[in-house]
Amino acid sequence: MKRAWKDEGESAAGPATTTSKGRASKRTATVSLVLPTNLPTPVAAPPSLKPLTVEELCLATEAAPLPLTRLCRDAKEATNPVARRRIAELLGGGGATHDGGAGEAALSVETPAGAAEADVSTLFTLAGGDDDGNVRASAVRSLAQLVATGRFALGGEMVARLHMVAGAAAVDPHFFVRETALTLLVQLSTLSSPTSTRSTAVGGVGLAVDDSLTIQRRTRRMLQDVDPRVRSAALAALLELQELQKGPGKLDIGMYVDSQRALTDDDETVRSAALDLILTFGSRHPEALVPDDAVSASTTARLADNAFVTLCSAATDLSPKIRAKALVLLGELTGASEDTLLQTFDKKVMSHLRRKMTEHEAMRKAGSSRAGPLRAFGDLDVENMSLMSTGACGAFVHGLEDEFFEVREAAIRSICKLAAHSTALAEKSLDFLADMFNDEIDSVRVLAIDGLRAFACSFIFRLEQVELMLGILKDASSVIRHAMHLLIAEIRVGSVDCLRLIVLALHRNIKMYRQDRVSIWDCLYPSGRANAAFAEFMVEELLKTGVHFSTAEPNVDDPAYIAIVIFITNAAAANPNVLTLVPPFFPRHHRYLKGRFPKLIPFLDFLATSAFVGDLFLPAAAESGAKPPRRTAAVRGDDPLDGLLRTVDRAVLSFSHDQNQQALAELESCRRRLGKLGRYTHGSARGEVRIQHDFVQWLLHYCRLTTALSRSSAVDAAQPTATATLYHLSARHQNLPARCLGTLAVCRALSHAQELCRLLLRSDRGWDVVNGALQIFVDRVVWLLERTALPATDAASLEQLRVCTEAIKATLASATSVGSSEAIQGVTEALMRLIRSAPPQLGAASGASQSATATVLEPSHGFNALSLTRGLPQELRVVARIANVEDVGTVRIVTTFPDNRRVTLAPPRHHFRSVGRNQWVVESTVFVSNDLLADAFEVQISVGVTFVMDIPNDPILQDGASTSAETRLDGATGLMQIGKAVPASLRVTKPKKPS
Repeated sequence: MKRAWKDEGESAAGPATTTSKGRASKRTATVSLVLPTNLPTPVAAPPSLKPLTVEELCLATEAAPLPLTRLCRDAKEATNPVARRRIAELLGGGGATHDGGAGEAALSVETPAGAAEADVSTLFTLAGGDDDGNVRASAVRSLAQLVATGRFALGGEMVARLHMVAGAAAVDPHFFVRETALTLLVQLSTLSSPTSTRSTAVGGVGLAVDDSLTIQRRTRRMLQDVDPRVRSAALAALLELQELQKGPGKLDIGMYVDSQRALTDDDETVRSAALDLILTFGSRHPEALVPDDAVSASTTARLADNAFVTLCSAATDLSPKIRAKALVLLGELTGASEDTLLQTFDKKVMSHLRRKMTEHEAMRKAGSSRAGPLRAFGDLDVENMSLMSTGACGAFVHGLEDEFFEVREAAIRSICKLAAHSTALAEKSLDFLADMFNDEIDSVRVLAIDGLRAFACSFIFRLEQVELMLGILKDASSVIRHAMHLLIAEIRVGSVDCLRLIVLALHRNIKMYRQDRVSIWDCLYPSGRANAAFAEFMVEELLKTGVHFSTAEPNVDDPAYIAIVIFITNAAAANPNVLTLVPPFFPRHHRYLKGRFPKLIPFLDFLATSAFVGDLFLPAAAESGAKPPRRTAAVRGDDPLDGLLRTVDRAVLSFSHDQNQQALAELESCRRRLGKLGRYTHGSARGEVRIQHDFVQWLLHYCRLTTALSRSSAVDAAQPTATATLYHLSARHQNLPARCLGTLAVCRALSHAQELCRLLLRSDRGWDVVNGALQIFVDRVVWLLERTALPATDAASLEQLRVCTEAIKATLASATSVGSSEAIQGVTEALMRLIRSAPPQLGAASGASQSATATVLEPSHGFNALSLTRGLPQELRVVARIANVEDVGTVRIVTTFPDNRRVTLAPPRHHFRSVGRNQWVVESTVFVSNDLLADAFEVQISVGVTFVMDIPNDPILQDGASTSAETRLDGATGLMQIGKAVPASLRVTKPKKPS
């Protein structure tokens, strides 16, 4: 087969002529290359098979491929270009199989190597001999896919043929073919190219392979293409070629110059692709020297600085998308020098860090050095006057003043990224970011506030800066006010006036927007510690105390007063002199609010040991002149928790030896002591104490119920079993080790066995009910044995479960022959042997385990009754603080009505805001409506987390076994309450009659 190829060195001056008579017409070219005649050809198929339709080709996939031989035959005989294009896609995408279908055994290619040769040969035929541009483009793309996946052997001859196809496709008259040729060139760059000029024999025909014509040079030549889509693809190919290089590699200055020249292209996509390539060069070769044409032809500059200046020039592009992208990429180029970075906030035109003289100044200087009249300023030749490139000067200033908010957001993001690497740039950007607080777009204001917060703690703010920023606290958007509260928490001031301005502004803000009180409390907590030196001079003003008159005691539940107490106590934690200025009632308020807000108000030893001299409060230690005693950490051997755990082990051992009364007494004593220890333990140890307390509580109920089942023939079904506590441990306590989770799963199986014993001892249950319950228990144990891995010390519990399950299975298999009563008796004995054995011990939990907690802040205890119109829903705002919860998707807000009806709400994720690691504040709204109650009533608002049951419809969460803290949402999910419920009063009113 012959095909006329255009030489790669010739420019595509115009499209080659093609005839419309048939598909085998040739296009003329300057230099013709002839393909070898002995290349593998597709295997011929019998003429009896019908050609594949377009629908059949479109349905073919890798899972349902088509025979390769039929595809090769149809590629030659199909007249529909859509069918030929689909065939080319299947040959490269894996939609062909080497084996024929039913009745097509004669069409199969004998070896995979031969199949690959036939596959590639068909693609070569379509790429070089088809008259449809889309078909040729699909064939070239399929060849690139075959090279990338390595589905055929790549020898020297094959690589040479691929280079020849890529070169011919690069000068094809169809733009789509030229664009896909770049994809093939990129894939060929991953192969080992010849190292010297040689003649490779391909089928007896000499084929010249010239190393001087590299893939990069071919790609660069396509930057001059007439079609902007090809130019954009060429820049993307150059970018991919740079990323494929291992290490920095050798810099090709020509490629960098080409990318700079592409920034002046008329097409927006070309300029966008050029920006990515410039960023890659600046990041990979930051220290390389390139000519700086902006100064002179002989001056060189660092490539990182030159690329940064080039991107700054693109920040003034006519297209807002290009401006936004250029500003975004500026934040990625962190290798630029600090002097170059500082120019972005200076509008004076600089040249090599010196301000360039304008043409006016240059003419005046030249006129003053020679005799003769001086031309006026306006006497200029505007025809020959040129504007010089501004470069990096004022790039961020222009970006912050852009009319499109997307550009302003991009400028703010880049400023914040670069400020993290340059302290001088961060200091210079403070005033500019503060000016953006008054932007007309909310997202821009929030982005500026968050960006300034990232490095605000590194600087001391002046009074005028603080005044400018505090004006945003009056904004109507709660999101902006909350962002400003987070910024104030990071601010450090340099004077008492600045701190007074901040605290009084927050004091007014909490009265104006009551719903912001939680955010303001969180803000004053770190602000008091960071500015404790100046807080000492504000105590009397904030508490309204004086020397010559007595002070009225403020309302301790007032949100504004709570904010002041949080600020003063945290300042006192860093500056003890603050405590000498507080009034006598302050210690009582501190103790009360410490119990309500343990995370916000610190524990102060000065208040714990205090004395009063007249009306002046002084620390007792300071009065006596002695230093307060220092707390000493207890050694591990003296840890009270270890002693209690050893006592629990002895109690369980006594229970296994039928010493039930002694075991129950010891477990009850351990439960009470663990409860007291949890109230006086702080930090990570408190979570471990709570875990052990909950587990001992389950052990106590387990032993009591087992004792009752052993002594009596039946147990009241309404007796609580506390089996849901085991789910409580898994759901509430985070980061439990796998050993503890496996132990809890085994304990849940033992509780399930107790539930079965209670069921079997009841005489009103038929065999069908018992058979179904036993089958559920067998499924649980099978699930447990497959998924639980316990240490060797607890392997006995798994073995006992397995033995009991085998006995139940044998009983169920023989139930029809021995009778239902004998079968129930046998199962009961097996279950009683299981529950009388010693349950596994939880052991010491990990120190990293945390207990999930929730505190409902709104509605509060002093919540005024909400008017509710009968028949209409009423919104009720709920604010809660959640701690130690990783996934907020498991959080639920539960509303409990007086008739024990519960409504569960899953707050959307945007209602949560993070206030620390696994610390959240949720602000949501629940709808309350009740037509059954005529007068005032009360609802309970609580927060819970969901958990997944071991098996669907777990019997240990039956209504009689679960408490009010646990409930079942559906067959596989339960809900666990993690905080105290808060009441909310509502008053029902009759709807007004229309007048």
